[in-house]
Amino acid sequence: MKKNILVLIIILIHLFSFGQSKFDISYNETITLKKLEKTTIFTISSDYGIVNLTGDAINQYKFKKPGIYLIQVIQKIENSGEECNHPILPSQITVNVSRIKMKFDSSKLKFSELIKKNTETSGSTLSIPVVIETFDNKSVMMNVMPINSSGIGTSITATLKNEFQNLSTGKHILVYDLKGITNQNSFLMFDFIDANGKIQSVSLKSPIEN
Repeated sequence: MKKNILVLIIILIHLFSFGQSKFDISYNETITLKKLEKTTIFTISSDYGIVNLTGDAINQYKFKKPGIYLIQVIQKIENSGEECNHPILPSQITVNVSRIKMKFDSSKLKFSELIKKNTETSGSTLSIPVVIETFDNKSVMMNVMPINSSGIGTSITATLKNEFQNLSTGKHILVYDLKGITNQNSFLMFDFIDANGKIQSVSLKSPIEN
């Protein structure tokens, strides 16, 4: 009985350590599964057909088209002393592949006015270039939720201007209205939200001035 309980605990630890049975990616991207056995079999099913892979080949596989992919996992589990070195994968993995790719250019983030300690930022703007690609070359609706800053003593938020809510593919310079203050000379980070709802964090290279 004690042995069975121990085995169950080990299995649960492996499941939590793997910790991911769902991936959200963009088209033509891959997923990453760690410490795979060569004997593990993956069956990928989607509207585009069925693909069978084994071992690390799953990490090289590109999900070229948008859609929902279901991966059935068949993993040989051996009851040995080395069991702890081999994580137990979920029996099914879901991969949601978006038609949209977005990349913020953190190196070119700019402010209309420098952010200063204890100074309200209302009336100032933040701008940052973004590159948009889509599988179907159609426009995208941007996420318009206010962007939060993180750092010691900051309450600054950034809201995307209305004219940037619907964008075509290509390169754009997004402009956000700022609001709030920071009361510390700290390094700030802005959590930009792309059209897929994913956060791309950008840190300032210099601390806030007095």
